[in-house]
Amino acid sequence: MGTALLPSPASTESPTIETATNASSPPAFYTWAVPGKAIRVRLAFDVIDRINVDIMQGFGAVPRRGAEVGGILLGRVEEGGASVLVEDFETVPCEHLYGPSYQLSDADRQRLAEALERRRSQSGPAPGIVGLYRSHTRGKLALFDQDTALFAECCAGPADVFLLVRPFAARPGVAGFFIRENGRFKTDATDLEFAFERRALGGGPLPPPKPAAPPQPAAPAAPEPPAPRKSSVLRLFPVRSPGPSPIEERPDLRSQTVQVMPPDASSSLASATKPRGNRLTLLPLSFIFMVVGLILGFQAALQVKPSKAPPIEELCMLDLAIVEHGPNLEVSWNRQSPAVLAARRGVLHIQDGDAVRDMDLDATALRTNTVTYYRTASQVRFRLEVYLASGASVSETRQTSVH
Repeated sequence: MGTALLPSPASTESPTIETATNASSPPAFYTWAVPGKAIRVRLAFDVIDRINVDIMQGFGAVPRRGAEVGGILLGRVEEGGASVLVEDFETVPCEHLYGPSYQLSDADRQRLAEALERRRSQSGPAPGIVGLYRSHTRGKLALFDQDTALFAECCAGPADVFLLVRPFAARPGVAGFFIRENGRFKTDATDLEFAFERRALGGGPLPPPKPAAPPQPAAPAAPEPPAPRKSSVLRLFPVRSPGPSPIEERPDLRSQTVQVMPPDASSSLASATKPRGNRLTLLPLSFIFMVVGLILGFQAALQVKPSKAPPIEELCMLDLAIVEHGPNLEVSWNRQSPAVLAARRGVLHIQDGDAVRDMDLDATALRTNTVTYYRTASQVRFRLEVYLASGASVSETRQTSVH
């Protein structure tokens, strides 16, 4: 399991960012270019955003190491093979028959072959195959023999590339491209590592999520015939005592039901309890019911007070939770919470002893991910803060300690 204490990228090369045509707009691509190398790669920031979601899902699926994921890079080769544009990808699932590494079984290879054939048979402007990718949880970025063998089977083009991405729990992952030189790969290390995150590469903030399609109006239901009225029911709720939060669960709140008998039922009750001949008892009983009704109505007016509905950010609990697996801490939250569903982005603040780290989460990661963190101190504190479109934020804090 990676943490922020792992060594930072060894390369000191500066990343190259493609200049946008409009100076006020962030660039659309990160350009990976190494002096003296025959191939440069332009990687769309949209691909980084989307592929990170799959990688972090696999990273949090298995304790300690995380499960590796991989697939096909899609785009086009330009400038006579000197430039590779990566503008899309397709994930190829792995059943992890041999462990958490992205090592394909026979069934996995069959799925990969079908995906490659489907892509190669496409015509028109659709992007073609320009390489492979996988996440990497096995130390420094390096290719293994099964990687080069798989690449030789699937990608015969001289400009095809291999992308490795190493994820971390509390900071952006690092990545690197591997290219062929004189028909062979340099497998022990990439020529240039770069942060695998849009903002770290100068791509600007994450784009806002696409608005959901408006719900279609439902056909009006046929009105049901009114049921015969037998009695009136008045529900009285005790007044909420002041508490730390308007959305705190209050098990002591219980609804009370009072049956208010209509006049005809009162008459029946009076006639059932007294002899038929004594009509004078109806007046006292009616007076008693009237007084009881006035008292109940007065209590309801005092207790059931109209109040302004609190805003959604005060009504939404994030349900932040921590599950310990030895030194690994699995951090999760309610991904169906209204605050999470309405959030544009979030930040997971981690205080591990004296070390403080922040992990940025886009809207997609908030709704799909969990985080597995490797602790280095006895006490670790997590605070999840989500930012809503209104500019407000909602946060929750949890901590865990080893005694």
